[in-house]
Amino acid sequence: AREAMRADLIGSEVGEALDALRRPERPLAYLDDKGKPDGYLVEVADVAIRALDLLGRVAQRIDTDYADNAIRCGQEHLSSNDEPGKWQHRVWHVLNRIAADPNDWGNVRRCAWIVFLCEIECTRHNADLLHLIQIKRDFNRTRPTRHGGLSV
Repeated sequence: AREAMRADLIGSEVGEALDALRRPERPLAYLDDKGKPDGYLVEVADVAIRALDLLGRVAQRIDTDYADNAIRCGQEHLSSNDEPGKWQHRVWHVLNRIAADPNDWGNVRRCAWIVFLCEIECTRHNADLLHLIQIKRDFNRTRPTRHGGLSV
C-alpha cells in the first residue's frame, strides 16, 4: 500500500539524519554551497515533513474526532526528558507498527508521535522544528516534483 511505502520513506529520512549526525565536523543545520538546506536537524525536519504527509493521508480516511483525540493522546505520552539520541529508535519502532498494518486507525497517533519526537529532538538542540520545516519546504518548491527520479 502507499502508506507502507510512505512509512519506508520516513525510515530512509531517519537514516539520512543518522548519516548526517556521523559527520560532527558539519553544523547541525546549514545551507550547502548550492543553497540546499542540509545537516542533522534538517533531516529531522524531513522526517517530520514525511510523517505529516502520511498523517494527513491516513487521517483523510477516518473520523476527524478520532484523529484529534489520537493526536492529543500522543502528546501526553511523550516527554522532553527522554534520553538524548534515542529519538530515532522510537521513530523506527513506530514505523514498524505502521508498516505492520497500514489500515490501522492507530496510525494517526503513530504519525503524530513521530512529529512530536522530531520536535523534542530539535528542542534538545535549541532549534525550531517549524522554522526548519519552512526552510526545507521553501527549498523543495524550487525542485522538480520527482527530483530523485522516484514516484511517491
